[in-house]
Amino acid sequence: QAITFDLSDYDPTNATTATQKLLVNLTVGLTQIQVTNIPDDIGFFIVQVHSYPYNVTLSSSYKMKKQNTIKGTNIGLVSLNQKKTTFYVKSKNFSTALIVVVIYKTGDPIPGGCNLTFNTENAPYQLISFTDDLIIVQSQPPSAIGTTCEKNNVLVELYHLYLHEDDFKQSRYFNGLEKMLTVDAIKVNGYKVTTVDGYFKYRKLYSAYRGVGQVFGIIATYQNKSSAYIPAISYGKNNCFFTDRLNLWFSLASRLVEIWYSNLITDLVVFRNDVNFWLTFFSIIIAFCTMWTMFTLKGHIFSCSFLGAYACVAALNFYTGGNLQYIVINSFRRMTVKNFNMATIDPPFQIMDISQTVLLVVMTTFGFYYQMKEQRGKPPFPPHRYATVEEGWITNLLLHKMH
Repeated sequence: QAITFDLSDYDPTNATTATQKLLVNLTVGLTQIQVTNIPDDIGFFIVQVHSYPYNVTLSSSYKMKKQNTIKGTNIGLVSLNQKKTTFYVKSKNFSTALIVVVIYKTGDPIPGGCNLTFNTENAPYQLISFTDDLIIVQSQPPSAIGTTCEKNNVLVELYHLYLHEDDFKQSRYFNGLEKMLTVDAIKVNGYKVTTVDGYFKYRKLYSAYRGVGQVFGIIATYQNKSSAYIPAISYGKNNCFFTDRLNLWFSLASRLVEIWYSNLITDLVVFRNDVNFWLTFFSIIIAFCTMWTMFTLKGHIFSCSFLGAYACVAALNFYTGGNLQYIVINSFRRMTVKNFNMATIDPPFQIMDISQTVLLVVMTTFGFYYQMKEQRGKPPFPPHRYATVEEGWITNLLLHKMH
């Protein structure tokens, strides 16, 4: 099987000619990818192979030498300007593959050009591993003309894109990848995440969400010239969680704080520090609880209504899908999972999550209204503990006199 990409139509002024892609069915064995009529004025190009659902091996050597060979589902190699280049794809299974050639100009940064640990000389790809709680995305620093790998001044920006929950179709898989193939596509479709210098700059951690695929992209920029790393996809793995019963008001405060705090603003760099995170977290909870003590009746009823509604939605979530349970889970992960403080949280908020949020609001509102209506003209709820003790003492006294 042979596939040919002809680059004779490449026009530096027309960005659409810089990318060629082809969806093919790979057979068992070896497939050749020939790139022909390579223009003299290009800097380099990247050949990408995205396979589904099995791993394939890509090499620029027929003998599959280790230093120019990579295996996986989202892989690729850099090629410098040559008149004709041949790549080899080895597959052990019948699978579908999206094969892409992306052309870059002279002076554009080379993704993974300062590779130190991956097998190939240049490493434009990302390596993904995962645990129950985290997805780990590893990459290598880029290189560029005018800077060295020791004093690397190339700006690196990380992006990710959520796929539809519990949708593992081939079409959705390739559609997600196509949205993150080029610099412009990544900026339009991806969500930019915060980066930190040091060890976790090229070992990025993401919070895992059951049944939700994520596409990861990286843009390297130097002196207003940019290039994109090969996008990669991970679906993580399923998770099981258990929670304990907590005090009613503390639970309400915790859940509301987690919605706003743990899942929305903790991607800020200042909250990577555990002291800053937990000090702020518990300060908000204490302030919230103190505020509710001024509205004892309404506070208790609202607490019951919200927690009851949340419990119902969380139970429903087990069968229908959704991510609202991660309001609680991400806080427990922060306490128990090593390096989770360095992970990007950024929870997905898709159609099912929107529907469940509406249901949560409706159930909470209805429960609060109904209980407030039922409470009119009745003793305070909850009854004062001393009043309850006194009432019990009087009842016992009356019973004693009757006998």
